[in-house]
Amino acid sequence: MAFSADMGGSFNGKNSAVTTSGPDLATGPGSSFTVSAWVSLSSTYAFATAVSQDGSMNSGFYLQYSVVDQRWAFSRVASDSADPASSRALSTSRPVLNHWTHLVGVYDFAAERLSLYVDGRLEGESVAATPYATGGDFVIGRGQYDGRPADWFPGRIGHVEVFSSALSATAVSRL
Repeated sequence: MAFSADMGGSFNGKNSAVTTSGPDLATGPGSSFTVSAWVSLSSTYAFATAVSQDGSMNSGFYLQYSVVDQRWAFSRVASDSADPASSRALSTSRPVLNHWTHLVGVYDFAAERLSLYVDGRLEGESVAATPYATGGDFVIGRGQYDGRPADWFPGRIGHVEVFSSALSATAVSRL
């Protein structure tokens, strides 16, 4: 699935998102994946998820801005239940508002690792050993948490790509 930069969209941070009908990625045990997006964040007042995939209660992953950490993040929660623990691969750099940034999140099931690339550079890694399968919509512009839409993205998102494998650093640099 790809969302072309030419078809990129503006998101109001309150209620705008693009969704597919059903999942685009396998996120459960045994599954590795990569998600990539160009983003331009217009505000850092709250969590802001650029790309996710809905579960019953929570997204299976979040490519996002983390207001708690004040950094870009590639995140997963430990379960599709209320108030789960989370793992985040965080950027070393802070976002620059209204500036296009290329984010790539890689989940490698065999290594139990989340990796976050910012503008082609590996900036963060984290252990994420408890994957669960999400069967809901693939979403651009928000996440899902505790059974509700959450983390609406304020700004622009374009050229979203997903891959059903953990891309290598070399492959990420070619995106």
